[in-house]
Order: sequence, then C-alpha cells, then structure tokens
Amino acid sequence: ASEKPSLRFADEVSLHTIVGETVESLKSALSEKGIAVENNIAADLPPLHVDKTKFARLFELLLRDEMLRDLSNLGAMLFWVH
Repeated sequence: ASEKPSLRFADEVSLHTIVGETVESLKSALSEKGIAVENNIAADLPPLHVDKTKFARLFELLLRDEMLRDLSNLGAMLFWVH
C-alpha cells in the first residue's frame, strides 16, 4: 500500500506580505491600465503554511488574469479577508 503524500508545507508566509509583494511586482503594469490596488488584508493574520514560491505564483497569475479584463472603469482593486 502506498502512503499518502504529506500536505505539510515548511514555508510560513503572511498573506498581507504575499499580496503586497505581488502587487509591487506588477505595479507598472497595473498603472498602465489605470488600476490602483489597495491591500487591506490585516498584517496580523496568522501565517499560512504553504509552498511560498507556488503560492506567490498562484496569486500573481490570478492578478494577471484580472488585468486582462477591462477594469479601467473600475479604477481600483481592493483585497480584503473576512
């Protein structure tokens, strides 16, 4: 019988930080589209246990997907965690 793969991740990351770093890396592309991004995710949330590289890439891809849409009439993106 095979063992189940471990789903424990060694990286401990802040969602606020990942969002901030991703937005910063895409700042010029967002600006070109006239989109302002506000990171309202609380900095004091418990850390996430993820594969940091893959999680950051996933968030970047999600944000880039949104940038492909015509959001110029929206003017801003807000990130909240409830």
